[in-house]
Amino acid sequence: MAWHRERAMTRARTRERGKKQKLPRGVDDEDEDEDVREFLLWCQRHHIYVNDEDVTIESHASARLANESALETDEHARHRCVRAKKDLAPGVVVFVIPKNTVVCARNSSSSTAIRSASLGGGLALNASALAERAKAIADERRGMKEGKFGGYFKILPRRGERTLPMFWGEDLRRELRGTELERHLREDDEAFKEDYEQYIAPIVEAHAKVFPKELCDIEAFKIVASIAASRAFYGAFGAKVFSLGDRGLTDARANSRRLVR
Repeated sequence: MAWHRERAMTRARTRERGKKQKLPRGVDDEDEDEDVREFLLWCQRHHIYVNDEDVTIESHASARLANESALETDEHARHRCVRAKKDLAPGVVVFVIPKNTVVCARNSSSSTAIRSASLGGGLALNASALAERAKAIADERRGMKEGKFGGYFKILPRRGERTLPMFWGEDLRRELRGTELERHLREDDEAFKEDYEQYIAPIVEAHAKVFPKELCDIEAFKIVASIAASRAFYGAFGAKVFSLGDRGLTDARANSRRLVR
């Protein structure tokens, strides 16, 4: 009962913050991150509790890397983080995330397609993320109202984690010649291609409305895989990606996920 009372109280606080439009800003006062602002509004609409008395979500503009052509770095890339405003005692709740707001096969608009293809584990997660990313991009291009996960995808790397070796160009890959890493990278490339052609391409072909081809090619598949790799958790719903889940420890109860210090 205490847990249910806590959830009711946090939802009430979240609604009140939404009315006041109390949105934390990044430390770059002259360079506010509009995507973070939209993400926080999305959190409010979906009853994600952010303990903004104890933590803040910061956004820093990143310098362009010297070897930009090799790393294909996004000119407008940003570094985002959650920072504690003070020393936090163990057990302090910093986020409460309802399970219906996490990206996973069960919550995705692609759930029927994923079940029909009998996908599970990481493949199911990557397929659901592929569909939701495609929807978020399509909605944004059309100027349509934000979809279920649109606000979350605002703060994710739009072109994936480009510093990972899977995205390296030939110039950087040449540096690995003669090493074990060269072989592992080649094997990873082959595995991505096999997974896409054997499992993902068939559902893209069969469910074009959910998986538009122009937004669900193998490059997009690698993008969502790189994003999920550092943000995935496993639980009752299978593999999933939490909006703030890679920022703290978790404690699962009822229909929410608490992140604690």
